[in-house]
Amino acid sequence: MVKRLPWAVLALAVAVLACKFGSTPPPPVPVSDEAAQELQQGVATAVQQAIDTGNLTLEVTESQITSAVVLALQQRSDIPINDLQIHLRDEQVQLSGTASQQGLELPVQIVIKVGVQDCKPKVEIVSASAGPLPIPEDQLSGFIPMVETVITNLMTSSTVSNLCLLSVSVGDGVMTVTGQVPK
Repeated sequence: MVKRLPWAVLALAVAVLACKFGSTPPPPVPVSDEAAQELQQGVATAVQQAIDTGNLTLEVTESQITSAVVLALQQRSDIPINDLQIHLRDEQVQLSGTASQQGLELPVQIVIKVGVQDCKPKVEIVSASAGPLPIPEDQLSGFIPMVETVITNLMTSSTVSNLCLLSVSVGDGVMTVTGQVPK
């Protein structure tokens, strides 16, 4: 039994490495002021569409959402995340970056699912890790309400405060949000 243990550990290590090397990370998402402005213009157009027709459809690209969040984070010193990337894949929003605190840097990854419940965004954390360690739930307690508030604020304005979100779908680099304005 003792002689088999090193082989079992070696086999496990090879399997873990095969999984890590077998999956190709998504390409880097470009960040630009133009992409963030495109998101703002897209929201304005979708809100006007909702006012005119009662229906809202908004498509957000990885570049638009990553750019908007990166530019917003540059205004805040209390969130020590660098190199943020947001990928929209497999019905999930995948956030990755580097967390810096007291000279220590760790890769951070948070995977969330975004849906709709009672006309409002509903966010569920699928996984969250800093380096090889999971991030404890109590440290993420403020994350879900913050994301839900950002989505709500993005989709509502003083002219369309009664927007009812119907769906959020995520895949192939695009998040599509639909909603209605009750008449």
